[in-house]
Formats: sequence, C-alpha cells, structure tokens
Amino acid sequence: FGPITVSHGNYRTPLFEAFLEAGRQMGIPVVEDYNTGNHEGFDWVQYNIDKKRGVRCSAAHGYLQPIRHRKNLTVVTNAHVTGLILQGPRCNGVRYTIKGTQHSAAAAETILSAGAYMSPHLLMLAGIGPAERLRAAGVDPILDLPGVGENLQDHCGSLVQFVCTKPLTYYSLRHPVRGLKAAAEYAFRRSGPIAVFPMSVQAFLRSNPAEERPNLQVQFYPVSRDLKSPKGEIATFNAYTLQFGLMRPKSRGRLLLQSSDALVPPRIQHNLLTDPADVQALTEGLR
Repeated sequence: FGPITVSHGNYRTPLFEAFLEAGRQMGIPVVEDYNTGNHEGFDWVQYNIDKKRGVRCSAAHGYLQPIRHRKNLTVVTNAHVTGLILQGPRCNGVRYTIKGTQHSAAAAETILSAGAYMSPHLLMLAGIGPAERLRAAGVDPILDLPGVGENLQDHCGSLVQFVCTKPLTYYSLRHPVRGLKAAAEYAFRRSGPIAVFPMSVQAFLRSNPAEERPNLQVQFYPVSRDLKSPKGEIATFNAYTLQFGLMRPKSRGRLLLQSSDALVPPRIQHNLLTDPADVQALTEGLR
C-alpha cells in the first residue's frame, strides 16, 4: 500500500520453479511474503515494479512527481554538492556546483541524505570527523568525531555458475525469434522476461543451524557472465548462476578523505572478508 508499488514478477520459468522445488525437497519452506518479519526460506522476489505499466516505480515517481507543482519546492538536477554552510554548530544550507558554476541554498533546516559514502564525505569536508585525518587532508577540524567515516559495512558474496542443457535461460533471448517474441510481449502486454529483473527467486538461509537467524542470501539468476571477460559480459551459452551473499557481515571498513577538494572522491576501504567469521559463513554457504 502507498505510492510505491510492490509486486511479484509475472514471468515464470521452469528454472525458477525448479529452484523453489529444490528448497522444498530440503525441507525449507517457500515464503509468500518475506517482508512480514519471517523471511527464512525460499521465495519469489518482490519488485518495485508497476505491473500495469511494466516499469519501475521509484521514490521519485511515487513521492516527488505528484508534488512537483508546489511553489515551495525546487528540484535541482545535475548538481554536485560541494559543502555545508555552517554557522557555529548549526548547518544553514549547502553549496553546490552545476557545470562549473557555484551556487548556494540556504534553509532553516538541512537534511543531509547523500548516501553511505557522500554523507560522511560532506561532513568531513565541513570539518566534522576524525581531527587528525582531517588535518592530513588539508581540512581544519571544527568538531572531532572519530566515528565519521567508520563502521563501513557492505554485502559481499561469491557465485557458482552451471551450464543449462535446455534453452531456458536469458541467453536464449539472443535467438532472433525468441528475442522478438519477448519484445512483443513487453510492448503489448507489459509482461514476459523483459518486464522483470532476471533475479526472480531467492532464499534467505542460515550458514549453519547455530545461527539465530538467516545470515545468507542466495540469489538465482537465469543467466551467467563470461568469467574471462574483464567487463563481465553475458556468457555465450545457456547457463544459470547461484550467488551467495553475506547478510550480516562482521568485517568493517572505513571511508577516508583524500583532499579538501569536494570534487575529489573519498577513498573507500571496504576490508571485505577480513573477519574470519565472514569467510567461514560464505564457505559454508557455497558448500
């Protein structure tokens, strides 16, 4: 319910059904709605796709578009925020650049929502963060907060690819007839393989019974990549992929300020799989 559409994909293939059946044979249930709080098991992936239009429903479409006409709302695009405007301990606005031209926007209230990377980056550029590191990057600290840029965590994983002996994968769409059929199905009915993300089924599992709750996400893709291709191009044969990812990694990284220049990106240290527990959980999942 609400402005963001949530739906299951309307494209079903024998490969998807076989994946779910494998879970049933293991004694693991198929969950109807994994957003109810009980997500352990196999399931059909939920998308933010408007089935009627066959397109993605984003926050911009659901929340922003209906109120674009408001006189007290200004939307600026193609802008890069370069700094926070501070007056003492209070932020009164932001500075940003568009095509090399500097601008500023003042406000009684400023919400910093620039994502996991750029929010701490902007704080550190403003002098809020670990004092010694800020000085090393040429920024005068105004508030020593060692936690800014720390505790970076992200999902990482590994994958296993399998050759498929039947033309059931997305690679089969490269065949002219199947490709045209899929295009027509989307154009006239807003359904078929083009109307959904390829990963339509997945599972939330425990790497071992001792875990209190699922710590692995297993994603099924009816397509594979050419592992020898530096660009990760689609494999030139029918194959499918199982990708195992850590849901609650213990490894922690950090984000570092490289320069006082806001256009210089921060240095990101993921430190993935540095905690032995993550390596063990991922290994158990792959087994």
